[in-house]
Amino acid sequence: MTQQIQAYLKRQLRKREEYLESGPFSVGITASNDDPYCNYAVPAEGAQPTEAEVAELIQFFEAKARHPRLEYIPEWAPDVEPALLAAGFSVESRTPLMTCRKIDLEIPREPAGVEVGIPTSERDLRHLMLIVNEAFGSPPPETSDVLKLERRIQKGIIVRQAFESGSKRILGGGSCTDIVGGLTEIVGIGVSTESRGKGVGGYLTGKLAEAAFKAGANICFLMAATSREARIYQRCGFKRIGEVLHISK
Repeated sequence: MTQQIQAYLKRQLRKREEYLESGPFSVGITASNDDPYCNYAVPAEGAQPTEAEVAELIQFFEAKARHPRLEYIPEWAPDVEPALLAAGFSVESRTPLMTCRKIDLEIPREPAGVEVGIPTSERDLRHLMLIVNEAFGSPPPETSDVLKLERRIQKGIIVRQAFESGSKRILGGGSCTDIVGGLTEIVGIGVSTESRGKGVGGYLTGKLAEAAFKAGANICFLMAATSREARIYQRCGFKRIGEVLHISK
């Protein structure tokens, strides 16, 4: 399964505004957004990069005014990490890689006074993106970011927002990437500061997975940023199958 997921992640890079094959690396660049999570590379399966190939990768990122960065499943290419460390890279994190099948999904109980639904206006999307960006330490969304998300929704990606039943105040949101080969990644689960610790994130995750399965996914996967989040996802039926290495220079 980790091999399928790594191949999926590599395919997703090809959808970035700029895509390049540099030696044993595939690089995706988002020209309109310098967020590190939108600009990174993945190695080819079993890659054994030379010093020159790593140097070429660094030069490419720097030419694009981006920090050299990779996200990948280390068992996919175990010789890559030592080569990167030797070139001055540092490990950012090792995040749990978790998957869930439809049969294993357990949607947590709905938190009191909270609903999950589909954003219906540009205003909703902007507020949702603001909360998610704040949760990940990213700047507020630009109008172009909101319009881009609108277009992606029109093409079929799944986005859900959590909101208060009465006031309709948005509390958080998240999305699923394109379903390819029965796989989809649940990404960007973010909840407002005052709503954390109340079960909103877990319920939102469960409802996103439910929507993905209804849309034809066989397996949902995600990367848990912390062990606390991993426990939340476990309660939704997700199981750890490995880890994802985040490494940069």
